[in-house]
Amino acid sequence: MFKNKVLLLVIVMLLAFFFHSASSFAATEQLSITTYYPAPHGVYKELTLYPNDDFATGAACAANEEGTLRYYNTGDQILVCDGATFTWQPLTGLWTQNGTDIHPNDLTWQVGIGTNTPEFKLDLNNDGGIIARGTMNSGNVLITSGAGTRLIWYPRKAAFRAGAINAAFPNQWDDANIGDYSVAFGLNSEASGDWSTVSGGSLCVASGDFSTVAGGGAGNTASANTSTISGGSLNTASGQGSVVAGGFSNTASGTNSMIVGGSFNEAAGDHSFAAGENMQLTTAADRTFAWGHSNVVETIATPDAFLIFPKGSAGSVGVRTDAPTEALDVNGNLKIRAPIDGDMQNLSADASGVVYRAVSSKRYKENIQNLIVNTDTVLKLNPVKFNWKSTEKAGIGLIAEDVDEIIPDLVVYNKEGMPESVRYDKVAIYLLEVVKELKAENDELKDRVKALESKI
Repeated sequence: MFKNKVLLLVIVMLLAFFFHSASSFAATEQLSITTYYPAPHGVYKELTLYPNDDFATGAACAANEEGTLRYYNTGDQILVCDGATFTWQPLTGLWTQNGTDIHPNDLTWQVGIGTNTPEFKLDLNNDGGIIARGTMNSGNVLITSGAGTRLIWYPRKAAFRAGAINAAFPNQWDDANIGDYSVAFGLNSEASGDWSTVSGGSLCVASGDFSTVAGGGAGNTASANTSTISGGSLNTASGQGSVVAGGFSNTASGTNSMIVGGSFNEAAGDHSFAAGENMQLTTAADRTFAWGHSNVVETIATPDAFLIFPKGSAGSVGVRTDAPTEALDVNGNLKIRAPIDGDMQNLSADASGVVYRAVSSKRYKENIQNLIVNTDTVLKLNPVKFNWKSTEKAGIGLIAEDVDEIIPDLVVYNKEGMPESVRYDKVAIYLLEVVKELKAENDELKDRVKALESKI
């Protein structure tokens, strides 16, 4: 009988334990991990937090809940009871996500990829290659504006910027001032034309399509399509296809016009060219080349001209010499191809080879006197024939050394005072006096013959 009572008691205890355990298993929905003994221990594959919207971010929590985790379903966040403020705060790691944006929790951190000692905000090492892919006319629109130092790769326009913008020109790198496929470097640079380029400098603008400011400088503007400025400062290329190679304050406004350098030059004519200083070619000066220097503006309106040191400018042109002493100094022969129209002026050359136009107006003369010619002296001049040593060609003329002994006024002397050539144009003057003298003698003889005939 006693044994039956004991057996019955064991069965009741087992059933009570079973039902108690089953109800406990069915009611259990959370696993609390605490630091109090006896704490659960072992290896856990996962930790499940069930949604709880009773407490939102920033709501108060009790002191005994410090470190407690809750899953805030509405905010899609894991909240922790912050012991510093005793409020529910998002559980964070190194990064914070805000919608589709993510950033480090501490904005002073530097990120190293391939290195554990990053030097800058982002440091790529151990290859360090980077590809930034995008799609033309797609993606976010650039909204950053105003002053600052920036590096921008803008996939939406396939454009690149590197440099700085200051407060005086805050909009140079705004979306509206960035051309498709454009590149700009430097300070306050603008490449607003499609396929435009500014390679550096300060306050340079390439606003025409395919325009380029290549050499940097300051204040250069290539505003026309396919216009180019290679350097210098305050230059403007506003004509289509125009080029300013350098210099200061030059303007190439004509179509396909060009200025190679200098200062204060303008090439407004189509296909015109200017260089030097103050050479101002107007819109009428199409296809004109002007190179010179002047302290004042020289306005040139002549088309289809090749001008070197035009009026008002000073300088010399040398051909086969690097030290010209005249406006045009030719070290060699000069051939002039022109039809003879019978109305021409003579050219003369002095002992040094300077060619000048022979004039005869009394406006250029003073101390005018009659030339006294001795016929016998003139008749001593001895014409000869000879061969030139340089070409072996035959020639005729006078020998300068012989003429020097007879009529020195007909001789041209070199710098050493030696006879160099004969003034053949002056020989005729002497011969004219000889002819006049011979005519006078002939007239006198005629008069004598008539007198004798009248007496017969």
